[in-house]
Amino acid sequence: MLRVRYNLTKKNQDVSPISISVSWNGNRVQKSINHSIDPKYWDFKRCRLKSSQQHSVVFNNYLNELEKSIIDFYNENISFNRNISVAMIKDKVDDILSHGVKKENKNKSVVDVFDKFMEVYRNDGKKPKVKTMEGYVNTRNKLYRYQRDKKTKLQFDDINHSFYEDFVENLYKKNNTAATIGTNISKLKTFMNWAKKNQYHNTNDYLDFRVLKGEPLFTIVLKEEELNRIQNLKVDNPDIEFARLFLIVNCNIGLRFSDLMEVIKEYNIISNELRIRQVKTNSMIRLPISEQVKEMIIRLKELYRPSIDRKIINAGLKEVGKLALMNEIETSIKLIGNKRITIEKQRWELLSTHVGRRTFATRAAEKNVALHIIMKYTGHKNLSTLQKYIKSSSFNSNEIIEGLWN
Repeated sequence: MLRVRYNLTKKNQDVSPISISVSWNGNRVQKSINHSIDPKYWDFKRCRLKSSQQHSVVFNNYLNELEKSIIDFYNENISFNRNISVAMIKDKVDDILSHGVKKENKNKSVVDVFDKFMEVYRNDGKKPKVKTMEGYVNTRNKLYRYQRDKKTKLQFDDINHSFYEDFVENLYKKNNTAATIGTNISKLKTFMNWAKKNQYHNTNDYLDFRVLKGEPLFTIVLKEEELNRIQNLKVDNPDIEFARLFLIVNCNIGLRFSDLMEVIKEYNIISNELRIRQVKTNSMIRLPISEQVKEMIIRLKELYRPSIDRKIINAGLKEVGKLALMNEIETSIKLIGNKRITIEKQRWELLSTHVGRRTFATRAAEKNVALHIIMKYTGHKNLSTLQKYIKSSSFNSNEIIEGLWN
């Protein structure tokens, strides 16, 4: 008589794979079913997921159907007096568990398939932007280096909860921040969804992978006196002057880096209004600007040269910050695994092309500018994303509270 049971292979750990055990006439076949759970959710008497857990009915029905398929296969062969070998049962279990996976896709390595994914992936039928694809390349390379560190070749069955814990720990050890790790996990999940849809695997553990979140290590907004000093600076170096004007303009209009660069390179400034097609969203917008901002953009056009990029502008902004005496110390905590590291930097060190955009959003919110107007300039499509740009700690809380009922 054939007997089918489900067991946890690592029941003393936080997460354990579930295996199926098929035994008959002194023979036994045992194999992982490509699912893992926390042992506290497992009913060891019934060998099923506890009924109190979410999706328990669906999951337990899956286990019942798997068991029934194996028993039916065994009984059918017995009825025809066929000898049941270990290889026959093993092949049947493999066939059932690989349901939905193309035969030619079996045993493909994760990194090899990731390369194929980057060639053909489309989001809603559209080819991802260059910046998005750079993120996928970064995730692919991290998976490759993880393989190299572990001296293994990742298969899709390996992408389980144990892999997740080990992969995250590996990235922490390489000084990746929580935000960076979260981005890579998010990219990995997108890839796994695509691979499942294209019948490379039928695993589900990756759906539970937590996308870590973390604020940028330092986020600063220019103070009014700092902006005044920057505006009053006299600079001879054209690249540093370009960076200075770029910062001031974006403190006034808050465009994305790519959009402001497009304005400088491509658009004619005729009236006190920008009419631009946003690079990221491909939407056409009209933005009123002041005469002063218009004059600065015209000057930026005069200073622009094709080799100027974000790196050159960021370097120039550091020099601007030094000249403006932005020497005040900022302190932040960096988390690496369980370690908390205190980091101190002078404010001039923190100047980047993002500071002007963040300053615009924060100061506009302080002045009670309607959020939909702020979002029109920044190009954000939802409020939650905009809120990341508004640095609440820069607000004068006393004045806000005191004036609340006036």
